[in-house]
Amino acid sequence: MRSRSLSTVAFKPSVVSFGEGSYLWTGHGLAPLDPSSAEFNYVAAFFKAGRCTPRTFEIMSIEIVGCRDPHQTYLLHRNRMRRQRKEGIKNINFDCDIPTKMAALDRLSASVLQRQDGVKEMLAWCGVKDSVVPNIIENGLTAIGTTDSGFFGTGVYLTLQAEYACMYALGEFSDKVAPLPKGTHATLLLCWVSVGNVYPVTQAADYTPGTWHSKHYVPGTGSLGIRTGFTAHHAAVSKAMKYQVPPDPLDADYDEVVVAESAQTLPQYRVVFKEV
Repeated sequence: MRSRSLSTVAFKPSVVSFGEGSYLWTGHGLAPLDPSSAEFNYVAAFFKAGRCTPRTFEIMSIEIVGCRDPHQTYLLHRNRMRRQRKEGIKNINFDCDIPTKMAALDRLSASVLQRQDGVKEMLAWCGVKDSVVPNIIENGLTAIGTTDSGFFGTGVYLTLQAEYACMYALGEFSDKVAPLPKGTHATLLLCWVSVGNVYPVTQAADYTPGTWHSKHYVPGTGSLGIRTGFTAHHAAVSKAMKYQVPPDPLDADYDEVVVAESAQTLPQYRVVFKEV
C-alpha cells in the first residue's frame, strides 16, 4: 500500500486543547461560544480541516449543545464500551482484503482520541436542517436509515470532513429538494462518536464486480444493517467515483462513519455557516 500524509483528511481531537470532560456540560439547549475563546477557535480549525475543493464556507456562529437525555444515553453506552475493555478499533480479524482494510483503519485511526478511561472516541460532523435541532437536543440523532437508505449500511451517518457535511446540509445530495442557494445559512452538528468495533468498507471485499454500489445497499430495497460483530462501518469515498469507495483508501477524499445506534453519538456543537 502507498503511504500519504493524512493532514488533509484527518483532524485529531486534543485532550490538551479540548478538555478531558468537554462533553460533560450539564446544561440543556444552546449556549453561544465567545469567538475569541480557545474552544471557538479549536472548532473553527476543525471546520477548516480536510478540504478538497476551492469552495469557501464561512462560520457565522458556534454554539455548545446541551442534550440532557441523549447525554445520559451516550454515557451509558460509553460505560458499556469501557466494561467490554475494547483495545481499539483494530480488534477484529478480517477474513479477506486484509491489507486494504487495515489501511482504511489507519486512515480512520488518525482521528481517534484515546480517553483516559480507554474508550476510543472521535469528533465527526453531521449536516442537518436547522429546524430539527430542537428535536435532536431532546432525542439525539436519528438514524438515517429510518428516513432514507444510506449506501454503507443502516445507522447514523457522520463524516470527518466539515466540507462534506456542508454539502449535505446544503441539500446537494438530495433527490427530493433543490440545493439551498449560495449565501443561505445552514447548520452542522459536531458530535462525539464512540465507534467501538469498526468494519471498513473496501472495494475488493464489499463490492460485486460490475456494480456501482456496495453490498451493504440493495437498490429498490435500501440499506442493510451493520455487519454482525461490529458497531460501525467506515467508508473512505472518492469524488471521482461519485462518492463510492475507491480500490485504495489513500485515493479517497472524504470519510463516512456509520454507527449502529444514536446512543453512540452526542451532539456537542452547532455550527451555522454559509458559502461565500
